[in-house]
Amino acid sequence: MHYHFFIVNKIGLIIYDRYYQGTAKLSANDMIRFSSTLNSVHLISAQITPPNLRKTGLKVLNTKTFKLFCYQTTTGVMFCLVSDPNSQDMESLCKKAYQHYSDYVLKNPFYETDQQIRIEGFDQAIDRLFLEKAV
Repeated sequence: MHYHFFIVNKIGLIIYDRYYQGTAKLSANDMIRFSSTLNSVHLISAQITPPNLRKTGLKVLNTKTFKLFCYQTTTGVMFCLVSDPNSQDMESLCKKAYQHYSDYVLKNPFYETDQQIRIEGFDQAIDRLFLEKAV
């Protein structure tokens, strides 16, 4: 079951978020605090990674109540998914979401990079992706 999907741009601002399964929405101020904290933890974890490992930053956060998965693209945009702790295959879902982002958002001539994403076709593709996998 997936609870929340969001996209964070390279400077740490949430440019897209979608809630699922009746989860409570965070206020705009809470989302700003959350995204800046997540971005900071991601950057710090990349810096403290031992030298013999690849410095990817925060990738998975496991707790008793949820699992947070972050997929960072080469351009610095992060695709994050919050799901139940037993969720599998979160990386492939985030990669598919990135494909939808490329198809619906980046190819849209009216979209300006790093701005809020408000594209109905993208919303529908994301909903299909996460709601089909949740069943």
